[in-house]
Amino acid sequence: MRFSRFLVIVFLVVIVGAGGLAIWNAGHQSESTSTRPVEQEGRDRRMLGKQVSFTVTEGTAKKWKLNAAKALYNDTQTDAELSDIDGDFFNPAGKPIMHFTAPKGHYSQKKNEVSLSGGVLLKTLQEEGGLLKAPAMHWDNKSREVLAGGGVELHQGKSVSTADQCYFDLNFTKITLQGNVTTRGVSPE
Repeated sequence: MRFSRFLVIVFLVVIVGAGGLAIWNAGHQSESTSTRPVEQEGRDRRMLGKQVSFTVTEGTAKKWKLNAAKALYNDTQTDAELSDIDGDFFNPAGKPIMHFTAPKGHYSQKKNEVSLSGGVLLKTLQEEGGLLKAPAMHWDNKSREVLAGGGVELHQGKSVSTADQCYFDLNFTKITLQGNVTTRGVSPE
């Protein structure tokens, strides 16, 4: 009789303990959980991430870092549709040299590419300064260049240039404007 009473008490303690742990865990889950499954068009499972970061490095040197308020990953988690993006490009010494923002973007881990869209703003952090506005921007690790397209506006020094597209390196020292290029001087304020 004592042994069966002991088993009942142990069983009840385990059940109550497991239930209490489940209730405590449910009450302490963070709102900033990195990913959760969502149904997309009723058939495939995707992961939704909030406040995510992507960093591309070469060896130990950072190339760029991108932060997004939201990322919707594909089912294999190799690509993500991004929203509310900001990030930086880095020089070989690891210091940020350009900052960018965009409402939307796409990250491909497999291709090591980033595409930004919806009105991209890129600002150099160097003394000479520089500002680039474009509807879209694309970077891939193979070319090591950024392509801004869809009609770009480049503010550098005392001049403003417009073009159909612009290629530049990550140091923003090699800049090529193509298609309907115009440049005008800007008077000091």
